[in-house]
Amino acid sequence: MTHLERDLEAFFTRHVRAVGGITLKIAPTQAGAPDRFVYLPHRGPHLVELKTETGTLSPIQRAWHERAAAVPAV
Repeated sequence: MTHLERDLEAFFTRHVRAVGGITLKIAPTQAGAPDRFVYLPHRGPHLVELKTETGTLSPIQRAWHERAAAVPAV
């Protein structure tokens, strides 16, 4: 069964809120940027890219993720 991305986003949002977290959909300001900003209690902020089971990253999304992963952690 293939799920729609909007259903996945609703499921994700419900579960983040259930653990006391906050999730915000990010406006597309830069091609390839992640879909969501998530802040979880005691875990801090995360950027999240949601994909259905048949979804794949586009080349621009893959490049964005690689650039972000190369930034040194503090």
